[in-house]
Order: sequence, then C-alpha cells, then structure tokens
Amino acid sequence: TATGADTLAIIADSVTMTTGKLTALGAGSTALDVTATGGVDSGGIDVTVDGDILSSAGNGIVLDQNDNDATGNVVLTSTAGNTITSGAGDAVTIRTDGSGTITVDLADAVSATGGDGINIRDLATGGDIGVTTAAVSALSAAGDAIDVQSSSTTADVTIVADGAVDAGDDGVVVAITAATATGNISVTTNSTVNAGNNGVDAINSGTGSITVDAVGDINSDDDGVAAITSGGAITITAGNVTSTAEEGLDATQGDPTGSGAISITANGDVSGLRGIRAQNSGTGTINVTAEGSVTG
Repeated sequence: TATGADTLAIIADSVTMTTGKLTALGAGSTALDVTATGGVDSGGIDVTVDGDILSSAGNGIVLDQNDNDATGNVVLTSTAGNTITSGAGDAVTIRTDGSGTITVDLADAVSATGGDGINIRDLATGGDIGVTTAAVSALSAAGDAIDVQSSSTTADVTIVADGAVDAGDDGVVVAITAATATGNISVTTNSTVNAGNNGVDAINSGTGSITVDAVGDINSDDDGVAAITSGGAITITAGNVTSTAEEGLDATQGDPTGSGAISITANGDVSGLRGIRAQNSGTGTINVTAEGSVTG
C-alpha cells in the first residue's frame, strides 16, 4: 500500500511477474506501473494479477512497451476473485510501440469511476490484439468501458466481453485506424451492455471486415451497435437492442469501390430513432433479417 507515488513501479528490458494485492491511495498514483524498454528479442511484459488492484485516485495498471524495435508480447491476466479498480484514471492502460501482440484475459471485474475501464493503443507495426473480460464498468460521463484502437497495418482486433458492460460514454469502442490496414475487427458481448453513448462502436478504416455478435441486451442513448468499414464486410448479429435517440443497429460500408457485403440479423426486438439502418456505398449486397419487432 502506498499513499504517494506508484505502489509498484518496474522498468526493465522485459518483465514477467505475478502480483498480490496492490493499493495506491495518493492523488494520481498508480497501483502497478510497468515499463519495458528492450528492443529486438526483448520488450515483453507478462503480468498475472493474483490479488486485488486498487488505485483510489489514479490509474490501476499501466503497461508500457516503449521501444519501436521491441518484439516481445504484452500479456495481462487476472485470476478469478481478483478485481482491478481505479478512481481518477483508467483501470487498465496498455501502450505498445513494438511488433508484438497484446493479450488481455481478465477473469474478474474491472471498474473505473473517473476514466476508462480498459484502454489499449499500439503503433503501425503492432501485432494482433485480443481482449477477454468479465464485467467492465466506466462510470464517468466520458468513460468508455472497453476502448481499443490499433494503428497497426496488419493486426486483427478481437474483443470478447463475457460479463456486463456499463459505461457513461461508449460500452465497447474498437478501431483500426490506418487506411492501409488489412486487419479485421471482431466484437462479442455475451452479457448486457448499458451505455450513455454507443453500446458497441466499431470502425475499420482499412480494407478489413467487422463482425459484431451482441448476445446480451444492449441499452444505449446513441447507437446500440454502430459499425463502419472502408470497403470490408460487416456482419452484425444481435438480440434485444434499445436506443433512446439514434439507431438500434447501424451499418455503413463507405467506400464506393468496396465490395464488402452487409449482413444484419436481429434475433430480438430492436428499437431506436431508426430501428435498423444499413448503407452500402460500394458493390456489395445488403441483407437484413429481423426475427423480432423493429421500431423506429
């Protein structure tokens, strides 16, 4: 337990560790701060959380791989019964500059009252990103429960939220930002999503696809599910979706030369300003199947 600076801060070429309980009580202090500085054949971070992580007024966990030549992977795992909680900052923040992958597998709750639940960024050479969670919440008005944005030109991004997702802003934000990217986005929400803005917001600025499987109910003030590609296919499968002010399900393929098809299957009831909206600016088809009621 620390009341001032970081509770546990480690800087090394590569880091492998298992934590117990860590508590940071000082304003702006981080419970666990790990920086990997290694380059080629180095720069990996492998952290197993085996005790509650709490920062009352700062970030919970920060993992930073800061060498462009790093080839090591970044892995964060928590075991059941061990939560990650932050006050003023993000519960989990991961930044990578190298070419390794990012894997997050959290078996218990992640919660933030002043920032994002999980926030991940990489650079152009980054590898695949995979995130699997239990419940995740970000309770401030600007807080995203899960926010993953990749600048990689090749990486796939896969998100699986097995627990409830609650956010003041977006429930799940996923983006591939490079116009030259070839990676695909996949999002699965197996429990409820409650969001002050979009329930699921997925944007692929490259040529790859987006797949969203919303198994649990989605309740949002903006779009329930929004998916935008620049040529790639969009597949949305959803149960019950309620938007109070915008579309329940919204899919846009925006490239006039793109051949990606849009497929939407609503297995439950969908409601919003417009229940379902699909727009394909390219040569691909649009297919919509509604098994329940659609209101808009």
